[in-house]
Amino acid sequence: MNIKLNKEDIKKLMSLSNIRITNEDIISMYAEYIINHSKHITKELIEDFNGDGYFREEEAYYYLFLAACGFDIEKYENHREIARRYIRPSIKKLDTAKYLNNPYYKNIKIPNKKVGTWELKEETFQPYEAFLYDDVYVDESFREIPRLGFFSESFSFPAVLENNNEWMTITPSELESSQEAIDKAFGKVITYGLGLGYYAYMVSEKENVESITVIERDKAVIDLFETYILPQFSHKEKVKIINCDAFDYDTTKEHYDFAFVDIWRDAGDGFELYLKMKAIENPSIQYSYWIEESLLTVLRKHVLLALIQELDAKKTVLEPPLKGDAAYDEYLKVQRAVKENLKNITITSYNDITYYLSNPFLKKLAKNLLR
Repeated sequence: MNIKLNKEDIKKLMSLSNIRITNEDIISMYAEYIINHSKHITKELIEDFNGDGYFREEEAYYYLFLAACGFDIEKYENHREIARRYIRPSIKKLDTAKYLNNPYYKNIKIPNKKVGTWELKEETFQPYEAFLYDDVYVDESFREIPRLGFFSESFSFPAVLENNNEWMTITPSELESSQEAIDKAFGKVITYGLGLGYYAYMVSEKENVESITVIERDKAVIDLFETYILPQFSHKEKVKIINCDAFDYDTTKEHYDFAFVDIWRDAGDGFELYLKMKAIENPSIQYSYWIEESLLTVLRKHVLLALIQELDAKKTVLEPPLKGDAAYDEYLKVQRAVKENLKNITITSYNDITYYLSNPFLKKLAKNLLR
């Protein structure tokens, strides 16, 4: 790696390290709030705060969220800056009608039923309950902004529980974060991960989709789907399900035009799987990955660390997992692979830095890391 930057560009690079730290703090704050305080803001609290109707409901929610998270934007400049750049853009009041008019919600009915350790049921977001409604948004300065949504009325959604633990759902997040892959699908489609069949249903409804092959390793999930959900598809003849691990299926056996990969719960458990799948992509297929923006944020942190360590300006900008555990070994493996792939690059300006942190470059890098 050959890095030759002037003082101003070095300063900009180091500012990205500070943004990275803030990103981590914001993601942790949102996670803690959603896990422990998602129902803190209520209709009554909104009305008490906004009795005279001065604020729009979304604005009132924003100020109440700030207070719940300990922000004082009147007193502290850094609180104002974080509120302006992260929190205000993240909060959105959602319209229940938009989702209730979704074809899957309108046409597919999930029965309330228990089958062995599995349970199919409806769960509900309460009015003003906080939840993430889409993949993370990354701005031009690489700030990672969560998408926090709420409804002003209750909203029910399909769910599958295994041993009373939520396993699969069809929430606004699933709808929003898979829409691009639905729009792009064409011809013969292959998808990895069945879930409740949302993606399979939406794609099967497209006129320009000839067939959809679903790769699913869990036979129990397939049985539930084929018994209670697939019969409701209007184009079930397009759907073929193969009981197989995603990494064992040979995509050269048949011709496919488009692939959608959705075999992880979140970026935490999905990053290594994402790299493994990128490494075995079939070049004749166009690929799309669920929550790829979040997955790329993990890789971007590794690239940023490699660049800063090469400058020797700061020894570490990432806190690795505890030494000796599996996560630590994976962290070191990715770091070594990133440095190996970047060893021949030359950086002479901040524009070069932003290129190596951009999504197009990171997607190319992801294909080579585990090869």
